[in-house]
Amino acid sequence: MRKIQEPVRNTVTRSIAEINPENDRGPSVGDQQETAEAETSQRRDRSALGYLEPKGTTVGFAQCGTCGLFIRPRPRCYVLSDQLMVDEDDSCTQYFLGDPIDEPELEPMNAATPQEVGFIRDTNTRCENCVSFADDFSCRLFQELNAKLPGLFNLDVGVRPKACCNAFQPQ
Repeated sequence: MRKIQEPVRNTVTRSIAEINPENDRGPSVGDQQETAEAETSQRRDRSALGYLEPKGTTVGFAQCGTCGLFIRPRPRCYVLSDQLMVDEDDSCTQYFLGDPIDEPELEPMNAATPQEVGFIRDTNTRCENCVSFADDFSCRLFQELNAKLPGLFNLDVGVRPKACCNAFQPQ
């Protein structure tokens, strides 16, 4: 069973009033600068969305056929149920580039549902096939997140056509 970690508490942003309740002057300029620096350092990059770039010239990158969790002889995914047939051109958020498993007797773990891992069928999950991919090799979704939530996101908007992320939406 997985242990869920407690959320990280940011103690840098405490104001003088929190440290000394008798002081009601509010946060000083120094406190405000510390807060801004802490917030900037905690902004999320593309890894928060599972952005992956292909290694070399991998054909079928981000598809089950090139995933280290794909049990090729069955064909099933090691993470999902044995009841779910998985094709080489399917995809999900648990993808990692690796040699598929060639052990037909290996039973899938049934650790997650298709919905929990964002399982999709027969889709080339790549930036070039996503509604957010722009002609200048940038991601419109990343641009929008940066613009609308600058305190939360600092996403490099440049993407590679054969890359992918967990926010993929087919065109």
